[in-house]
Amino acid sequence: VILPSELFQGPYFCVSQEEHWFAHAYEWRDHPCVTALSPVAKELGVAIPVSIFEKDGPQYYNSIVMLDADGEALGVYRKSHIPDGPGYQEKYYFRPGDTGFKTW
Repeated sequence: VILPSELFQGPYFCVSQEEHWFAHAYEWRDHPCVTALSPVAKELGVAIPVSIFEKDGPQYYNSIVMLDADGEALGVYRKSHIPDGPGYQEKYYFRPGDTGFKTW
């Protein structure tokens, strides 16, 4: 298992409320981090939980896409606890997850 850090595709943007960051969210199956790391997982024969800023219709989530050792996406988990406080403006960006807890 290779475990990248949370929301690693760029700087941690949740320290302030800035609307332009919503343009960096994608549907989980087509997210650039997922499509870039899928062949890496397959080549190395490792599982990679990929942390993404997910867009699902009008909703936005802090999500994990689980890639298996064949590079296949097993599914998505949407973070259920969204912190809010100084330096953590996550509730501005993300809804609480609706996937329940996952095991792969």
